[in-house]
Amino acid sequence: MIQLVDGLQLRADQTAELPKPDWQTSNLRRRFSWGASIIVLALGLLFVGGAIGTVISSRPFWGDFVQVSATVTSQRQYYHKGEQCDLGLRFNFRGQVRTTTYDIDNPCQVAPAIGSTVTASVNPNKLSEVLVKGYEGFRTGLPYFFGFFGLVPLAFLIALLKVSRKTYQKNRQLMSTGRWQQLTATVAQPALYRRIGRINLSAADLDGTERIFALGYSHRGPWTKRPLVGETVNFWIISDGTVFVVVSEPGGALAIPCSVQVPNSYQLRAGTW
Repeated sequence: MIQLVDGLQLRADQTAELPKPDWQTSNLRRRFSWGASIIVLALGLLFVGGAIGTVISSRPFWGDFVQVSATVTSQRQYYHKGEQCDLGLRFNFRGQVRTTTYDIDNPCQVAPAIGSTVTASVNPNKLSEVLVKGYEGFRTGLPYFFGFFGLVPLAFLIALLKVSRKTYQKNRQLMSTGRWQQLTATVAQPALYRRIGRINLSAADLDGTERIFALGYSHRGPWTKRPLVGETVNFWIISDGTVFVVVSEPGGALAIPCSVQVPNSYQLRAGTW
């Protein structure tokens, strides 16, 4: 007997003693391991990249930047998604006169006047990197930008890792403790949705009544050749009565995770299945 979801019990065939996929050596275990490794690697890269971006963008506010008094020598207005203004600055650093430019991220109308004195934070290792106090503009938001937009994909990857872990544990439990059984069914209606496949099958229950159920899978599923409507197919299956099952082609080495759905009486009467 094969116990599927929603109490559906199908009649199992007498299975020939052929080698069956084993969890420890299965492609399924290797696939989940590779997938988890890629997610963990992406998490690490994202975390490191976000941390570096946050540190670099916030360094003028807490790092080793040196505060100096600078004189505004010029104003240059330009247009980039609105009016912008470049200031020409001159300051004395370690006994030498230096000049640089600074974008205040605002129109020149609100910029400090030419000849006025401003306070600037200067990177001692790269004097062209300055931050004028009171005219930080978008720079104050950069650390929050890197932090927030780093957390969003980080949270997504963590959720994906949890889902993958749950699926991994479910398939490991099925293949480690479940029993492979052989099922013969008739293809009622195959339906493919891009990379996700679903095939409607009909098989006999314990009373010999034909029952319809759907098998959902990714890619080509457990068959080397796509079955046609009316064709009889047989495959190995492990199920514990939930929506998750693992199937394999008899004598094959590949284990394919699938989902099972059983139509209700309304769906059968309405012909929407």
